[in-house]
Amino acid sequence: MTTKESPTRRGRGSAAPGVTRDALLTSARDEFARVGYGAATVRAIAAGAGVDPALVMHYFGTKEALFVATLQKAGGVRERIAAAFEGPPDMVPRQLVTAYLDLWEDPETAPTLVSVVRSALTNPVAADAVRHILEVDLIAGAGRRLPPERVNLAGAQLFGVAIARYVLRTDPLATLDRATLTELLADQLGGLLAAPAAR
Repeated sequence: MTTKESPTRRGRGSAAPGVTRDALLTSARDEFARVGYGAATVRAIAAGAGVDPALVMHYFGTKEALFVATLQKAGGVRERIAAAFEGPPDMVPRQLVTAYLDLWEDPETAPTLVSVVRSALTNPVAADAVRHILEVDLIAGAGRRLPPERVNLAGAQLFGVAIARYVLRTDPLATLDRATLTELLADQLGGLLAAPAAR
């Protein structure tokens, strides 16, 4: 009779490098979302990943670099926004609203977005991330089809809705059904994103 060997257990902080790095990124994402960048500590992030705090510095060097890495790991944000600007112009407002709300409700991207918003008003690293989303990702997604100021205004409106619905959770916006919210926002953005008449 043969017996199955038990897998070798790794000690605290001795997991495979890729596993450890991913665990730290997940823990950091959750901790930043919970308390914001300023209040998050390397010790708490390490504890959440079940590793020694020294490994945070080993893999990322600084808390700031770890924060940036969590944004990069969220991935797909720019691509999903850019895709919303494709197709017939009259469909863009609805597509943009849908893509944006999807990002805030996707378990892979929502915690990162929450962490950025909660940190943005008190920390320059997070503030830069928000500026990047509003000034670069949205405008780059629109390409040259729309004036940048219109796209930035649309982004500011979407950003405000996200804060009210997903961060502060103010009613009735927080409990408004998704279909109704999409209709309302798409109508609002329709005017902003309508291609200007040629002069």
